[in-house]
Amino acid sequence: MKRRKLTTWNDINDPACERRDYQSSYLGAAYDICGRPSQTRVVIHCPFCAAKVNTYVWSLCGGGKRCSCGALFGSGGSAYKLRDMKGDI
Repeated sequence: MKRRKLTTWNDINDPACERRDYQSSYLGAAYDICGRPSQTRVVIHCPFCAAKVNTYVWSLCGGGKRCSCGALFGSGGSAYKLRDMKGDI
């Protein structure tokens, strides 16, 4: 079985890459010894496969977070995914 190509940040301007906004829900924060929030967590609802992805807010910054379907989540509220050869998502 051929492996699907994962979406990268280099692909987001490709016409074969679809962008959809995602919804997220706040899970809560853990605090370090000084009382600063250190592990704020959210649940992202994937707009491509409807999966729920638990993540730390800091992990969305930089390289983003990935869903099991291959979608790439960015910190700006958008998810990106390449279409396969048949044009399906």
